[in-house]
Amino acid sequence: MHMRQPEAGSQSPSLDDNVGAEAGTVDSGKSDLASTTLTPGTGEVASASGAADSVKSEAKRQVIDVHSIELNLTGTYAQSVNWGVVGTTSLIIDEPEPLGENSGPSPARVLSAALASCLGASLLFCLRKSRIEVMGLHTTAHTELVRNERGRLRVGTITVRLEPVVAHDDQPRMARCIEVFEDYCVVTASVRPAVTVNVSVHPVSPPAH
Repeated sequence: MHMRQPEAGSQSPSLDDNVGAEAGTVDSGKSDLASTTLTPGTGEVASASGAADSVKSEAKRQVIDVHSIELNLTGTYAQSVNWGVVGTTSLIIDEPEPLGENSGPSPARVLSAALASCLGASLLFCLRKSRIEVMGLHTTAHTELVRNERGRLRVGTITVRLEPVVAHDDQPRMARCIEVFEDYCVVTASVRPAVTVNVSVHPVSPPAH
């Protein structure tokens, strides 16, 4: 989901890094429970090791990855996207008619695809970590455009349905992944403050041979 090529000797952050980092935060938090107190009326936790808490807070905000893309005008509104990743095919993004020419998906459709793809990758990652074989995945994203109080068009709701193909006997073991996987989707967590995102998972059994 990150588009920058890793530099020599380095690795781009991955879902594994995301999960590992959060697990590390939880573990370290447990060791400080005895020296923490709740600040009345604020919901904030004050620790005897204030300096350590400050460092942890800064670590949560550190920049993990930086990537750049380039767009060039190819039509009236159509723009070609260079992802900055060697071997990746460029993409034409355009506005729908009558404003544009429908020569490519609109920005709103690209957002929907990014969100759905990110959710799919998060679910696949968790299931595979749990040693649950996934034989296929079909995802649909239904997006509603709405007008706000100023009459401006906005992405109002994105409803995502994921249908992983998993053996019937393995489906009960999916419960934990279904419970947590959304939290590891970078795109969903980033847009949710402004956009309503509804997600559902519907396991499908493979066809009988």
